[in-house]
Amino acid sequence: MITLINKIHGTPSTTRNTLGKRMAGDKNFKYPMLDGWSTQDIITVSNLYTAVANAYEGGVNRDELLLAYDQFKQVVPSKAEEKQLDRAFCSESSYSIYRTITTARNAQTKRVIMEG
Repeated sequence: MITLINKIHGTPSTTRNTLGKRMAGDKNFKYPMLDGWSTQDIITVSNLYTAVANAYEGGVNRDELLLAYDQFKQVVPSKAEEKQLDRAFCSESSYSIYRTITTARNAQTKRVIMEG
């Protein structure tokens, strides 16, 4: 079962990702989570959601994004669960994990900037 956790993405003075960088936008949406995750799992998955959102809101370092995805896959190894979470995240934010990771893997630049 997916649970949605409310996240105000990019409140200028307070919201920072785990790398200490201010997030770009000011969107308010919910991060989908699966029941039974530990606090560390939630942080790991949230880091990917943040990196994907940053890609759409001004750009993200390609290596940091791919690292966040690799860590996400340790928490969510199932392709079916990954697709389920991606659909829920896209429904909440209009940002696609799949499209962002595909773009990052094919990118020749250090930054990934998504349009859409």
